[in-house]
Amino acid sequence: MIANYAPIDADGHVMETDDELRRYLPAPFEGRRALTALFPSLDGWPRSTRKAPDPTPGLKKWRMFLDGSGVAGSVLYPTMGLAMAHIKDVKWAAVMARCYNDYLYGEYLQHEPKRLFGVALLPVQDISAAAEELERCVRDLKMVGGVIPAVGLPKGLGHPMYDPLYRTAVRLNVPLAVHGGSSAGLGLDLFDSFIKILVMEHAVAQQIHFTSYLLDGGPVRFPTLKIAFLEAGVGWVPYLMERLDEKYEKLPQQAPLLTKAPSEYVRDGAIYFSCELEETILSYVIGLGLEKKIMYPSDYPHERPTLEEFLADIPHFLAREDLSDNAKKLILRDNCVDFYSLRI
Repeated sequence: MIANYAPIDADGHVMETDDELRRYLPAPFEGRRALTALFPSLDGWPRSTRKAPDPTPGLKKWRMFLDGSGVAGSVLYPTMGLAMAHIKDVKWAAVMARCYNDYLYGEYLQHEPKRLFGVALLPVQDISAAAEELERCVRDLKMVGGVIPAVGLPKGLGHPMYDPLYRTAVRLNVPLAVHGGSSAGLGLDLFDSFIKILVMEHAVAQQIHFTSYLLDGGPVRFPTLKIAFLEAGVGWVPYLMERLDEKYEKLPQQAPLLTKAPSEYVRDGAIYFSCELEETILSYVIGLGLEKKIMYPSDYPHERPTLEEFLADIPHFLAREDLSDNAKKLILRDNCVDFYSLRI
């Protein structure tokens, strides 16, 4: 099958390096050298050793991906910046958020404003500062939303401490995305190989915050806030929807803001997910009424060693016989346009 529309990637990545980021450090840190990395390690696992070094500049790699895949545009997320919540110094977190966001704009967004879109990295150590940085990035850097690293947060994302950030996102009419990337603090320390970490880290982190956001009444307090749970697929979603409903039926008094089953807020509200295009459970999830909530993520250039491997994803997806053409278009393009309010 050949689609008569251009897909849009809801979750790609930049591979920011310290050398690049240092060019964007604000005063009084500009020009300084450091013996340690600007961002802390994600979790101590040697993630950067799985691919051979690639000297191709990041912007060039993204242009190659878009041109080769026929994808109309991509929304870019950080890599090492996903360790943001592990920064202990509140002021340094604000410095690094501003540094990364200026880097993303300076190195990518301003050069491809019609094809590359950015989400602001937020200093979640100080929610007021996070709200201010989101506003700066939307207003001055034309970013289309904000990213909340899923690991390292002091409270689940349904907690009222996040309300100033949520109010700001609603006022600006931009979404927030919850993105994993670290295994620290998730109870996975007993694992002795990285493959086991990769299986569990994203799914566990997303389920923690999904549960909190629903049962603590996030969709009730902010019914128009668009929020996405990214890079864990959608296989976990029906399981958790059913389990949340079961526990809510037995203990509704412990979720006092809810007036209906948690799964109904998922179906009726502004909660989105990214999928893996090869997930066999996709047709079932769509049948639950979530066809307008699932988005295509390339995850480029993570995980796989060559560009060619990424380019096969969409053709294989379009060839699936268990999904309707309309469902494919929603996943590959329309839902992403809706979530990020893209003009493309």
